[in-house]
Amino acid sequence: MALKEFKEFKEFQLFRSLPPDIRRDIYLLATPPRVKDFRDSLRTTLNPIKLDSSLKDFAFNWRDHIPTRSKQLTLDTFGFTGAKPLVQPWVPTSSAPEIPLDWLCENPDFVWEFARRCHLYSHTPIPALLHTCAESRTMLINMGYKLAFRTRSSGPRIWFNFDRDTLYLQAEPPEDDDASRSLKGSSLWDIGQFDPGEMRQVRKLALWRAANYLTLFNSDPHSFGGHAQELSSVLRLFSGLDELLFVDWSKGDFTRTVDKEKLEGVHRRRHPYDIRGLWLCVDVAEIDGLFRLFSAEPPCFGNLRSTGLNSFLLSEHNVMRHQKTYFEEAEDKIRSALIYEMTRLISTETTDVIIPWKIPRPRTDHVLPLLEHFILWKERMEVEEDVFNLQMEWNSMVRSRTEKQMSSSEWQEAERAFGEAHWPEDEDWDNERAIYGDILTTRIQKQWWIQYRTTPGPGDPLSWV
Repeated sequence: MALKEFKEFKEFQLFRSLPPDIRRDIYLLATPPRVKDFRDSLRTTLNPIKLDSSLKDFAFNWRDHIPTRSKQLTLDTFGFTGAKPLVQPWVPTSSAPEIPLDWLCENPDFVWEFARRCHLYSHTPIPALLHTCAESRTMLINMGYKLAFRTRSSGPRIWFNFDRDTLYLQAEPPEDDDASRSLKGSSLWDIGQFDPGEMRQVRKLALWRAANYLTLFNSDPHSFGGHAQELSSVLRLFSGLDELLFVDWSKGDFTRTVDKEKLEGVHRRRHPYDIRGLWLCVDVAEIDGLFRLFSAEPPCFGNLRSTGLNSFLLSEHNVMRHQKTYFEEAEDKIRSALIYEMTRLISTETTDVIIPWKIPRPRTDHVLPLLEHFILWKERMEVEEDVFNLQMEWNSMVRSRTEKQMSSSEWQEAERAFGEAHWPEDEDWDNERAIYGDILTTRIQKQWWIQYRTTPGPGDPLSWV
């Protein structure tokens, strides 16, 4: 086929003639794994109090709030029994006691958490091949795509593949009342309306802004026990996870924009269906911590949440020349802390028999829309180039020092001129040791990255852009 004819070749008419296994692989490749956020839609109509049996799985969070004995007298107290036994949503035990209805009537906030009517939905686009033809829909369903995430009052409404997709939980504002914590416990994420059976099927879970845990752990490892409890209250319910994503940057963290018409043109050429609503995961890279140090106009509102102010934890880690990267070491430490916390809970629990849950592999990721992925990749390339050029200039100065046999005073003057030329905003450039406590100043971090560290690469290219 001539090159001109190949460029004009836009349709493949023999798709149905391909073997079924090849068609299946094409359907799979055309349906990438997705990040599914969710929303909670409430109904304000009144409904009778009805407790669902799934509340039993959350009992370790709510049982301490429930009175051990009901204040309301019953006919059983006076020796009368009814013809029919009392219908219970579950068989009361010490680990999952009965929730008295008279107590619920006196505590409407708990009724709201336990029995409100709602359904979960997502803005993530439904996989296009579920609506393309009967064959593509059947194959995707056979691959594991199905409607999921029912609530206690509504059926499932979100298309999800438990083996491929990632469930993305966004944190709720902290509340001090007991009722709001009755289902989610010490967790920062509202998980109380999910079905426990489906929670156990999730394999990949992303937690909004959980990258803060890396900074908290590295700043004070001895106080991480409380944070391990917060994470364990989630893992205890999502007990089958393979990966736990600590989300750093997410939608809304970027301030810079790009030419949308240009980007949408790429969409039209490569993807005839709308993928702008997709959220994608990308591993946090070392170079992301250099945006606030070396970028003239950082594209994001703040620092990386996982590396501390101006990424000082990342710089300190590299100064110590650890064998593992900052992220690998922090993730390993957090996983060890989670294993310790699970062991502690199992060994100290006296009310309940705790079934061990799977400790997933932690990952530190950004979860961003496609447009902000494009901005991130572009900024990584620019910062990598800028740092590399500074390193080349610095190495040239070092060679010149040797060739010209500069004195100490001449070299200090050259260092000061280098800093003032590139970072005039940094005060006190010629101060020999501007370190406050154990935190490296911005100037010293810049010096170290230029003089001693190999330029970190931008990571794997984003195939979607």
